[in-house]
Amino acid sequence: MLAMKDRDHVVRAAVPGLASRARVSLKECEEALDQLMSPDKYSRSKAEDGRRIRVVDGGWEVVNGEEYRNRMSREERREYQRIKQAEYRARKSDAAPKESRKARQIRLNEEARQQAFLKAEERGDQKAADRIAAGEEP
Repeated sequence: MLAMKDRDHVVRAAVPGLASRARVSLKECEEALDQLMSPDKYSRSKAEDGRRIRVVDGGWEVVNGEEYRNRMSREERREYQRIKQAEYRARKSDAAPKESRKARQIRLNEEARQQAFLKAEERGDQKAADRIAAGEEP
C-alpha cells in the first residue's frame, strides 16, 4: 500500500484490485485490511489509536503517509549524497594536481632559457650559451 499511495497518501483501489496487486487471495487481503484498520495498543504512533490506514472515499488513507514520505526522502537523499561523494573522490584522485601560477611562470621561464641556450649553440655563440647556462641571461 505504501508503494501504491498517491501524493495525498491515499491508496485508490477496490479490495479485489488490491488483492491482485499484492498477489494474495481476497480473504487474505480482507484480513490484512481489518488488521491495518484496527487499533494497535503497541503501536509507536498513537495517531488514530495506532491504526495504519483508515477508509476514505475511493480507497484507504495511510495514516502516517507524510512520515513515510519524509523517511524515504531522507534515505534517498543520503544514498544520492553517498554516490556523489564517491564520484567526487574518484575524480579527485584521478586528476593531476593543478599547477600554481608561480610554478607555471617558473616552468615557462626555464623553458624560455632552454630555447635561448639551444639557439645560441646553433648560432655557434658559445659565450652567450655560457651566460644563459649561468643564469646571467634569459
